[in-house]
Amino acid sequence: ETLQRLTFDPGINRGPLWSPPDGARVVFTRAIDSTEEIFWQAADGSGVPEALTQDSGRQIFANDITPDGKNLLFMDVNPPRDIWQVPIGEPGAEPVALIATPANEFSAQVSPDGRWLVYQSDESGQAEIYVRPYPAVETGRWQVSRGGGTRPRWSRDGRELFFFIPASGSAPSAVMVAAIEAGATFTPGAPRTLFTGDFAAPNDSRQTYDVTADGERFLMIKAIVDDSGPPTQIVVVENWFEELQRLVPN
Repeated sequence: ETLQRLTFDPGINRGPLWSPPDGARVVFTRAIDSTEEIFWQAADGSGVPEALTQDSGRQIFANDITPDGKNLLFMDVNPPRDIWQVPIGEPGAEPVALIATPANEFSAQVSPDGRWLVYQSDESGQAEIYVRPYPAVETGRWQVSRGGGTRPRWSRDGRELFFFIPASGSAPSAVMVAAIEAGATFTPGAPRTLFTGDFAAPNDSRQTYDVTADGERFLMIKAIVDDSGPPTQIVVVENWFEELQRLVPN
């Protein structure tokens, strides 16, 4: 139960991801001058961070490591946002655009069996969830969400796709799920609401939730909902030190 710092450089480090399959490393994005690069570091804090991208010359953000651990998927932060891929362990390898269109594509994640790529795109005019074959992304495309969707996540067994719908007006935010039929082709079921609540979604291109390996529990960021306005009173607690001594005697 002791907090342990992982990165120590003075810059900004953000967007952590676990490396598959065992989470032995943590992948993160580091700001360097006016650009960003992606690094990974042993999760136990040993060793030093290793660069997975070099001389990107732009703002980028890590999305996923493929299940075989061979490729890094990342997005270009500046619009139009595209999905890029670079091999891991090949110093000097040039990234290639995996999905690049006039629309914004991001939040890419490869299915646990390595066959499908899910991502978010606003090509229809609003954010929706799409799936393509992987790595041959140009050989097919399916829309999974109906009426909006962000932040897709595969279940650990690849049989379900989760995605998030931010709150709108009086409607709360929702986590949706679509069943995926096993087979040679991609066959998604109709999305249904898994649960709703007041969950934060500060940026539509960042993951703001996660799901456990068994698909039964979700880690969410709860939004602060307070319509009462600024505080109108101050509560003063007297003799708190005496109470502390009573509870925790010397």
